[in-house]
Amino acid sequence: MVNSSQHHAGQRAQMLLRPLSENDTHCIQFSYFLYSRDGHSPGALDVYIRVNGGPRGSAVWNISGSRGHQWHRVELAVSTFWPSEYQVVFEATVSEERQGYIALDDIMLLNYPC
Repeated sequence: MVNSSQHHAGQRAQMLLRPLSENDTHCIQFSYFLYSRDGHSPGALDVYIRVNGGPRGSAVWNISGSRGHQWHRVELAVSTFWPSEYQVVFEATVSEERQGYIALDDIMLLNYPC
C-alpha cells in the first residue's frame, strides 16, 4: 500500500513477481484499491511485463484516479512464447494531488489462461 500524502508527486513504488520461464499463457489475478476521500487522484497503478531482464517496456494494464472506497478485481492474461524469461512488474505512481491510497492485494499467478 502507498499512502500518496506521504510521498512527492511522481514517486514510484514497484513490486516484482518472481521471473517466469514457462513459454505459455498465464492468468494473473489481483485486487487493487485507488481511493481518495475527497475524490482527488491518489495516482496510477500500472502492470508491465519485463522480458529477459530488459527494460520494463510498455504497460499491459493501467488505471488511475480515485475508484471509490472499495476493492476491484482484475484478471490479466499474459502470453509469451519466445523469451526465455519474463517478469510481471506492478508500479504505483503518486499523482500531483498527493491524496489517498494505492494498494494491491490477493495477487495470484495461475498456470492457465483467464
